[in-house]
Amino acid sequence: MASSLEERIEYLFANRGSCLKEMACIFAERREEWLTQEDIINLIGQKYHNSTICSNFKKLSLPIKELDNHSYINTEVFKNNGRGRPAIRGRLSEAASKKIFTLVTPVKERPSSYFVELNKIGRVEILPMPVGKPTGPTMWLSPEDVMTLRKQKIGDKRADRLLQDIVNNKDEHFAEDFIGFKNRRPGPIPFILHRIVPEGLRKFGSDENRKTLIAGMNLVDSRQDDVRVNALEERAKKGEQTAFDDLIQVLSSDASKYARQDSAHSLGSLHDMRAVEPLAKAMLNDEYSGVRLVAAIRLGEFGYSQEFTMALKDSDSHVRQEVATILAKIGDVRAVEPLREALKDPDIGVQCAAAIALGEIGDIEAVDLLIPMLDCENESARCAAVIALGNIGDIRSIQALSKACQDPIDSVRDAAKKSFEKIKRR
Repeated sequence: MASSLEERIEYLFANRGSCLKEMACIFAERREEWLTQEDIINLIGQKYHNSTICSNFKKLSLPIKELDNHSYINTEVFKNNGRGRPAIRGRLSEAASKKIFTLVTPVKERPSSYFVELNKIGRVEILPMPVGKPTGPTMWLSPEDVMTLRKQKIGDKRADRLLQDIVNNKDEHFAEDFIGFKNRRPGPIPFILHRIVPEGLRKFGSDENRKTLIAGMNLVDSRQDDVRVNALEERAKKGEQTAFDDLIQVLSSDASKYARQDSAHSLGSLHDMRAVEPLAKAMLNDEYSGVRLVAAIRLGEFGYSQEFTMALKDSDSHVRQEVATILAKIGDVRAVEPLREALKDPDIGVQCAAAIALGEIGDIEAVDLLIPMLDCENESARCAAVIALGNIGDIRSIQALSKACQDPIDSVRDAAKKSFEKIKRR
């Protein structure tokens, strides 16, 4: 019954297109990253036309009423490395982040019960929820705060329906019933008061951004992960060995996937070779794709690593695509064999990234693999192939590129002409 990221975004963008919702999920999953329209196109793959993605990119940057007329993403114009035409990139706005990820905070004093009226159910009393370690002081979560938060995330109707489900799950001890009377005068008018006990509130308030330790009933706010990891990073920058070791420990075994993701980012920013091994392990073994992705990006800053070969077979296509892009930047010839194999990847985005990488490395033997891609139905694959062939510069591709100059798609045709001219000038 937990509220997933997709469910919360579905609530924000009800009756909107699936492309916009998928883009919103990507910005939420990578809420600390700036993403361009091209980044989104590469991450989504070929499910939607590029113009649709660009149109929804703009929609996400406009005010929406569900965020009190704030935009879902903040945008800015930038130049990549100070060169080329200006581009637009976006990042999850603070208003959207609060709407999606904000969690409740325990208090020391026991709050009052909270009462709601549900259709066909009657009056429901929701008790405050005790949290904290058994050996420590008892803390409380206000039931009203949990109710407000849940309704913000999944909507009033779905929250009420979830409460009704909990009331009906009496065999799991989520709720209790009490017969009462509206007044002391004779007459029928009996009613049933339903009480949501702490276990029911725990079920109602469950969320993927919060972990529940059953033994201690301790709720952890994911926003604290950033503060915790950033503090370790600042100490490590000052040369504290224990802080560096703690960052590695967080990356390898912390229960919060967001803390592990933050620690991968922090370890990479320290530019310490001791981070290479834990980053490589996280890239290959972490259960959360977001951690594997950030670990790969940060590991790439240290140069080529044999582990990238295995990461090109990651279960998540976004990770595979990012690894191919990293290998393109590194430009090490040891990556050509796995990149050639990645040209057969079932995901078009991975195929494109592998093709571009082989072009950047200048793998002449890849020409025979890239030329057939010019007949691919997918325009992005054809475009990646002509760009790669132009960078490799082998005259064997002249005839195929000449044919690609007649491609019906403008972007492919323009890229083919540039590659064709580049090889002719050599």
